[in-house]
Amino acid sequence: DLSYLEFHKNPERSYSDKFIDVFGKPATDFSNPFGSASPEYQRFCDIAASAQKWTEELVKKVVDHAISVAECRNVVFAGGVAHNCVAVAQLMENEAVNQLVVPPSPGDSGAALGAALYAYMGNGIERPPKPVMYPGASPARPNVMDELFRLTVDKETMFERSADLLKQGDIIATFLGNCEMGPRALGHRSLLCNAADEPTVERLNFAIKKREKFRPLAPMLKIDSAYQYFHICRKNVEIYSWMGSVATARPHTHARFSAVLHIDGSARLQTVTKNQQYLWDFLTACEARDMPMLVNTSFNIAGDPIVFDYIDCFVNMHRMGIKWLLTNSGLYECLNV
Repeated sequence: DLSYLEFHKNPERSYSDKFIDVFGKPATDFSNPFGSASPEYQRFCDIAASAQKWTEELVKKVVDHAISVAECRNVVFAGGVAHNCVAVAQLMENEAVNQLVVPPSPGDSGAALGAALYAYMGNGIERPPKPVMYPGASPARPNVMDELFRLTVDKETMFERSADLLKQGDIIATFLGNCEMGPRALGHRSLLCNAADEPTVERLNFAIKKREKFRPLAPMLKIDSAYQYFHICRKNVEIYSWMGSVATARPHTHARFSAVLHIDGSARLQTVTKNQQYLWDFLTACEARDMPMLVNTSFNIAGDPIVFDYIDCFVNMHRMGIKWLLTNSGLYECLNV
């Protein structure tokens, strides 16, 4: 009912006065709109929970209808709502769905890849290529790099030294290979820390990223370790590679890794395979130091774009107080941090 909405005609807001009459006034204190001390806190929680519940039910209804009409149980789910990893997890458990495919970047930005794929197949090539998680550019190393950073550890031992830093409570920024496409940081433009180090996880989430308390950070771990710590749905294990779905933690996961779990015991995890050589080697070094799981969040302050080049790295590291930068060529120290 568009009478409740104005996104199609008002550049200032997406809702109408009629919407406010039903749901109440929006948050105005953006310094801490969702602080638990706010008298409006529970109202915001209830609206968010209800919107999520309805989204899950409507997605299921649409998919069930599509399966009935098409008489096909293999489902491709795309569009911005396909970023809703809780709704995706429910679809994966839906007995009516035989196989579920969610692209790495299902939102608007993914339309560019879709157009390229359409042209690819239009040229008579029947079998499409596999999804690519890192299709973006890998900016060349400029001369200014030497003025902003100091090489501390060369690439032969950079993963081992980086793992040592994480073990002692440090946070590391990554600038590895091509950049990710879409809203999820998948290790190439990320901030990483030890997922079992709760004080560091909280510092990263609240003080550095400036995120709300109800937004826990995502765990990153090898695919074989994922089965040990989470209940993984086998309908499409690949979805977890790009944080496409949540997974429920196994009971023993809670005691050690509660800092990365949602209140319902799930997590939007990223699984890593041997094809992701940088991350696989890094996690191998971390596992040798009893760190099977890392926290992975995007290399930016909440609300800003993910970093793109070395200038972005320097500016953001200064703003966030991050000292270490892991790159293809070694571990660097950001000067004057």
